[in-house]
This record gives sequence, structure tokens and C-alpha cells, in this order.
Amino acid sequence: MKKLKEIVFGFENCESLSVDAKYIGNFSVTNVRKSIIRHYGDIRFMDICDTFSIVVNKNANTDYQVSVVEGNSYKQNTFDRLTNGDIVVIDIVYDDDSKDEIYVQWEGKSDYLNETQKTYISKLGDLFIVISKEETVESFFEDWGIDSQDGYMDLMWRSNHITL
Repeated sequence: MKKLKEIVFGFENCESLSVDAKYIGNFSVTNVRKSIIRHYGDIRFMDICDTFSIVVNKNANTDYQVSVVEGNSYKQNTFDRLTNGDIVVIDIVYDDDSKDEIYVQWEGKSDYLNETQKTYISKLGDLFIVISKEETVESFFEDWGIDSQDGYMDLMWRSNHITL
């Protein structure tokens, strides 16, 4: 059985951000379908999901170094970047370094902002992301008690061995 190593989020501007498995709570990828697309003369085989949801522990909210093509770099905050609304693809990377690359739904007139991406930082500091036409953070996580330490969040983080 494979174990999760990390999740790598790919953004509209080709930038990416990795979150270590120890900071990942529950996540879900549903209704994955295969697509074959010709893109700039190349054929791409893509797995696209209808709904992606994830919980990221507050301890993952740190600054990280972003490399820029011209050789410059700058610091970016993890949660600020993940809440920009431009996640395009998620790489689920396993402990054997194999991965599943899943594209998310993209809706709206903007090439830079995905209207199907909804985010919420709970009162406890954890980040909730839902990318779906139908679901919202509130509807998807409605029974979790995401703003209460007495809800399922404490159980989820203890099962991941994360100190609250």
C-alpha cells in the first residue's frame, strides 16, 4: 500500500508549491475522467476531476522561497499562495515517488482566476480548499466542526501525529 509523500499544487502561472504529507488532512478527488487534448501541437493525456477538496494544517502556513526564471527569488506565504484562486493541477506524490497528476475544474471568464476554487481559513488556522462547480467549503465540510476544537479536526490531526 502506498503512502502519501506530498501534494504539489500547480498554478496558472506555471509556479508550483509542495505541501508535505504530514500537513495534509483529509482530501478527496472525485469523478476523475480521462481527456485527450491537443495543446500547441502536442497530444496531452489528462485526468480531470469534478471535485477536489483538501484540509491543510495551520503548521504548513510558512514562508517559502519562490524561484523566478530570471534567477531572482522572493519569499511567499503558503496560505496566501494557495488562496489566490488559480490552482490548475494537483500532483499526488507517493512514498515511492510515483504520482497521480489531476487537473481541476476551471470555470469563469478569467485566465487567471478559477471561479470554482473556494478557500477558507478556519478560526483554528487550518486551510480548507474546495474546487468544484457544485460544492463549497461550507457544504463539503459542514459536519466537520472546522471552527471547533471539539470537532473532527482534532481527531484528524492526531491521526496524522500533528501537535495542535
